[in-house]
Amino acid sequence: MFDEFTDGNDDIDLYLYRVGTGGALTLVGFSAGGTSAERIDIRAPAAGTYKLYAHGWQTDATNAVYTLFSWLVPGTAAGNMTVASSTSSATVGGTANVTVSWSGLTAGTKYLGRISYSDGSSEIGSTIVSVNP
Repeated sequence: MFDEFTDGNDDIDLYLYRVGTGGALTLVGFSAGGTSAERIDIRAPAAGTYKLYAHGWQTDATNAVYTLFSWLVPGTAAGNMTVASSTSSATVGGTANVTVSWSGLTAGTKYLGRISYSDGSSEIGSTIVSVNP
């Protein structure tokens, strides 16, 4: 969620549950900051049914209006983002300058992507990238 996509000075929090056997709910993520700028990232979510609760912790009225955004980042590259690094190899705990660029995105639309880091044989980390062209 984004503060600019509510109808006022609202603090709306998010709680994500996985629905289990018999309808039992298991909390899998939440975001409860002091504004409505909330985000829950779940890496490789298990297949199943989920319920998201938007909780109006503090809103400007009983009929708070907001827009909820969601993304499902695919496991394969869409081909519209490129990454260049100041180093050709990555090490856990190391640092490097990384430049990210993208093409073909619609202005005014919010996007989410992921950069993954590999040791040559397996992924050792990743970074979520928010793009607001």
